[in-house]
Amino acid sequence: MTDIKFPDGSQLSITPLADGATPLVIKGFDSVGGTIGSEGELIDDTVLSDEQAKWGASDFKNGGERELLGRWHSDDEGQTELKQAATDKKEREFKLRVGKAGPTWTFKAVVASVVMADLEKGSGLRFKAKIGVNEDGGLA
Repeated sequence: MTDIKFPDGSQLSITPLADGATPLVIKGFDSVGGTIGSEGELIDDTVLSDEQAKWGASDFKNGGERELLGRWHSDDEGQTELKQAATDKKEREFKLRVGKAGPTWTFKAVVASVVMADLEKGSGLRFKAKIGVNEDGGLA
């Protein structure tokens, strides 16, 4: 899985479960492992009488597993909510903005874990969160 690095000013936010909650920016976020967005699935429509494989497109979309990476900030509300999501295993809404004024990707995901990743010279600890994307609002 290749990490996608985002330009300066990019933001990832997570929305707490409370009704009317304001999204919290996850401080220190800088990359996501894998692609952005849900990928379509192909289905094998081949029957015995076909002389070669026949493919069709499924209505099923797969958001897949992703890894979020960033610098760890122990007092950040966004990272605290990310850890809470890993504890309660309840789906949250996320919004990823590319650059300071670029496109945004809105999606819903569950968080499987938040762990400490590598030590980064001059930056301290890094976090790694594993998420499963359930619903993809798409790029806007």
